[in-house]
Amino acid sequence: MKTKYMIRRTLCPWKIDEFLKETIDYCLKSKVDEIIWITESSGRYEELLTIDGIKELIPYLQLAKKKTEAAGMVYSLNPLTTIGHGDYGRDLTVVHPTMEFMVDYLGKKSKACACPLSPYWQELMNETFRLYAETRPARLWIEDDFRYNNHGPVKFGCYCDTHLKKFAKRTGKTFTREELVELLLRPGKPAPERKEWLEFLGDTLCESANLIADNVHAVSPDTILSFMSINPALMDICGLDTRKFMTACANGKRAGIRMTTTHFQEKTHRDMLYTDENLKKVIPHLPKETLKCIEVETHTHSLFSKSAAGIAAQIEWANILGVTNHTLNIFDYLGSPMNQNPKYGEMLRSRKDEFDSFAASFAETTSTPGVGVPSLPLMTANTQTSTGESMAELAVRENGFVHPLRAFGIPVVFANNEKITALTGQALRSLNKNEIESVFSRGVLLDGVALKVLLDMGFANLAGVEIKGKCPFRSRGIGPEELTDPDFGGGEPYAYTWTLGAWPEFILKLQPGAKMISRVVDTRGEYLFPGFVLYENALGGRVAVCPYNLGGSGLDPLTNREPASFYSEYRKRQVQSIVSWLGRDWFPLVVEADGWILPHRADAPGKIMLAAMNLNADTWSGLSMRLTVKNSVKEIQWADIDGKWNMLEKNLWSFQEDELKLCLNTDVPPLRMVAVDISTSS
Repeated sequence: MKTKYMIRRTLCPWKIDEFLKETIDYCLKSKVDEIIWITESSGRYEELLTIDGIKELIPYLQLAKKKTEAAGMVYSLNPLTTIGHGDYGRDLTVVHPTMEFMVDYLGKKSKACACPLSPYWQELMNETFRLYAETRPARLWIEDDFRYNNHGPVKFGCYCDTHLKKFAKRTGKTFTREELVELLLRPGKPAPERKEWLEFLGDTLCESANLIADNVHAVSPDTILSFMSINPALMDICGLDTRKFMTACANGKRAGIRMTTTHFQEKTHRDMLYTDENLKKVIPHLPKETLKCIEVETHTHSLFSKSAAGIAAQIEWANILGVTNHTLNIFDYLGSPMNQNPKYGEMLRSRKDEFDSFAASFAETTSTPGVGVPSLPLMTANTQTSTGESMAELAVRENGFVHPLRAFGIPVVFANNEKITALTGQALRSLNKNEIESVFSRGVLLDGVALKVLLDMGFANLAGVEIKGKCPFRSRGIGPEELTDPDFGGGEPYAYTWTLGAWPEFILKLQPGAKMISRVVDTRGEYLFPGFVLYENALGGRVAVCPYNLGGSGLDPLTNREPASFYSEYRKRQVQSIVSWLGRDWFPLVVEADGWILPHRADAPGKIMLAAMNLNADTWSGLSMRLTVKNSVKEIQWADIDGKWNMLEKNLWSFQEDELKLCLNTDVPPLRMVAVDISTSS
């Protein structure tokens, strides 16, 4: 597998000749493979262009295609608007007077974002994409505004009269907007109409995408219709079933997807965790033939937004996950010279061989063992709201353990049948009785909210604890959590870790057979109530219960996660030993290094691949890894930060009783990674 750079570049008709020359020259020098030409921009252009406006662009696109292909690069096309990104002070009701515009669940109406059921909009999009397809792009992209959320001032749509009437025709159920919203958000067990509505919303987008695909393929059969996807959690709340939608885009052919990373600016190196998380959420739900691409976004497109090293880290990590096509949205929409940011081009040019090395070595892997996090379509259909006032209450918040586990060197996967499953939020509500019992017959790590859900669903016998009460935030004098068990990170005097911030929201009551391995104490060190609790249930499963709420709140994936106070060296030891216990001494991988770690394991017959990226501002001076390997180990190679492979000396690794331990005595700077290739008997 080879790394493919797919640069997104806005077309600038007002200076077309010099602009094309500058772009082509820069891309050739930077080893770019494909230019995705953007047709309009919120920076200078109008959105939702008229057909006449599109026709004016066609000669410029044809010229761009000619120049791009003459230079040996692939020509692709990205109309920046389908539904519309937001109003931004614009009023398009004058430009498109017969178009219906989106209405949100609170009754707010957009003036610039279309309703996908508007007949005028559907005709506009079909003709728009037909005209663009006439330029024969390799890929024609549906922009990420093709969604029902975040069309400011519209938050979640569309609840217009057309949608309500079509829903009534589909289901035989008639509601006003207010009645429907009250039903969708009603606290307690979800009404069946919620799932019906979500599926309806998703189907309307699938139908529109399918019509667009019809028009594209009628003109240019070889063009791959592709989707610039949004955050997976928001896709779910918009009713978008990823596999179903990509099948609609393919329309009997092949579709492409640019998977979002929700990592648009570089705040900390730990932002890389979202690249790993979002790709692992989406990849399992894609049809096998889908062209997989990653989004690398630097909004607003300069070194002030993201460093070249940050971009390189995203490319490198996506490559080891099997996604080697990179849509690089790293140059502004205003036509500014690309060489204003020479570090971007230098990085792309100088590190491509390194990227290819890692991509090739992980290309043949077929599975990715890790601690599992449940992943099913439309999980928001099953969550229970608290107040019923906001769409944010539908968020499943199933990902509360994914940051801590990886920080402590343990990889995660979004799958439902792993040997160990981590549960937070309301993920359990999407599993049936048989699925729940199957999960709890293995190893389970769950937080306080997931425990409450489990108890509410009538499975009190599986966890070994009850909820005695709640401890509202800062409602009493809480001290630290004391690790008391020497087998689980404790045993030494005053083995304390913080509770402040990661508040022990739930007060646990142990049932017979349950074992407390840490305890929450007051400011004087006196016992208050249990911390982590372990239990072996009648199904033969092992369960570890945490009294904290790790799922957070809200929909924003970049906030409302577990606070920094949850992390410490003691906590790391505790969680690592808990995972080993849950797996009955089986564990996918534990990377030992200083601070934040991004780990990965991928398997194939006769082969195990490991990777670890440094997410700290400090350089690692060496690291170690340990993992369970069922077959005998033949030899081990390792790749340094430049992707150069070397044999690992036998004195640096040991294999005994299915446990492999190895050490890498090498420096790993921030945002760089190392890899390991383990050859095993089949």
